[in-house]
Amino acid sequence: MEVRNRTDAVIQEKRIMNPSAISYHKTTCYDRNRMRGDPLDWPNQPRVFKAYDSIEAIPLPEVDKLPEIDLWHLYFSKTTKRLESGLDLKRLSQILSISYGLTSTRSYSEQTVLYRSVASAGALYPAEIYFFAFSIDNFQPGLYHYGIKDRSLTPLRGGDDSALMSTMTDSFETQSLSAVFIISGIFFRSSWKYRDRAYRYILLDAGHLIENLALALKATGLPYAIDYDFDDGHIGHLIGFDDQKEVSLASVHVGGRSSITQKELTKSSSLSPAIIEASSVSPVETVYEDIIDIHRSGINITKQSVKDPDISSKLGLNPLEWIPISQNKVPDKKLTYSEAVLRRRSRRNFINQKLKKTTFIQLIDIVFAARAENFSVAKGYAGALSIGFLAGNIEELPPGFYLADTVNKTAGYVDFEPTTNKMAAICLNQQWLCSASVHFLFMSNLNTIDRFWGPRGYRYAMMTAGRLGHALYLGATALGLGCCGIGAFYDDEGKNILGLNQESYLLYLVAVGEVKGM
Repeated sequence: MEVRNRTDAVIQEKRIMNPSAISYHKTTCYDRNRMRGDPLDWPNQPRVFKAYDSIEAIPLPEVDKLPEIDLWHLYFSKTTKRLESGLDLKRLSQILSISYGLTSTRSYSEQTVLYRSVASAGALYPAEIYFFAFSIDNFQPGLYHYGIKDRSLTPLRGGDDSALMSTMTDSFETQSLSAVFIISGIFFRSSWKYRDRAYRYILLDAGHLIENLALALKATGLPYAIDYDFDDGHIGHLIGFDDQKEVSLASVHVGGRSSITQKELTKSSSLSPAIIEASSVSPVETVYEDIIDIHRSGINITKQSVKDPDISSKLGLNPLEWIPISQNKVPDKKLTYSEAVLRRRSRRNFINQKLKKTTFIQLIDIVFAARAENFSVAKGYAGALSIGFLAGNIEELPPGFYLADTVNKTAGYVDFEPTTNKMAAICLNQQWLCSASVHFLFMSNLNTIDRFWGPRGYRYAMMTAGRLGHALYLGATALGLGCCGIGAFYDDEGKNILGLNQESYLLYLVAVGEVKGM
């Protein structure tokens, strides 16, 4: 495999060593007057399924039943703290299938795209799932990779590394573990199309997957905790990553019934070159140094005694009036959680039809509940993000820009000037956005992120945006609405139309509304 380092003069001129969250974000901003129409390198399009050809995989049991719980009940209920029944291979198969399984096939020209149960920018699917099995009934302890296409597990490392894992994180579940899932990102799958900006989409995609996995664990009654803070190098070494190609982004810990047996820790051996080389997904790969730099600059973990830096108060916005927007009520007619996951698509054929206020409130309730869940099981990472929305065509709600208060469950009216039509122009002139009833906005003050958490905080903000975006996808699907996430926009224009200060940016937009054929 050939590796190219990008040497474009424009990129090298603006490259910043040891970048901060805000410097990376500024470096990768889209500008209407500087966009270049670089062609895609189709002969070197990356593979979207990772395979370890030299290792015999273990087939997963067929899934004959999925959780039938209501999506709103799932979000409104508390996560269990105790493992009531053991985790076995059949239950694991169910969790992996609904978290990151194949859901539909579509042909475009000469290409066939296999869609999954989570959204992905450009359907490039940079995320992978690995898991350390510690206490799974009738299953050997060890490290495994989840093969999505053939629904299998590939053993990469044998033995119980639970004691070692417990030293790499301070998650409250590490004293009794059944398993630890690791979500990774393969850089070139996304950078093949999105180049230096791809790190944004890799993190958003990881957030979508983390939310789906967390919901699957909760729906099957398993205690879990989410951790973005671990030793990047040790985890990469254990799994066999080349950190110029693939990196760990999040870990999800599943509680167990027995305590970890402490033992003398020894350095784990390196995995074989064949395992390490499996992170290569194309005959020729370009290394985008800005992506490598921002990820490596976040290697240090900053501990904070205060969980929430109150990002909303640091955006430079001054809402004129606050109104209540929550009812915490389960909708009467909707799909179940599992049905919503399996039917979820990025649907953008919006029609200019008013969204009922009760329906809008049911959606915002999902976002509020998802953010609250983030705080209870994910160490306050949701504090890296602020939530707002552009009301375009919602019953009894004047059009304009609103800031959401997730604690008091109110919305503050900021300005009538930002409209869905103007935002569509900012989102690379994607005019279908004009007909969406509402644009949900996920924003942050990146200087505050840098001061509070350091560059690693950029991961928190972007993955949280992906998690909340996924909650909206599921809520919209359950209610028979269309939904589509947008991470491509002219960044400074977006900042200006929303009235954000110079340190703050829009990170992710999720459009929702009535669509044809639903």
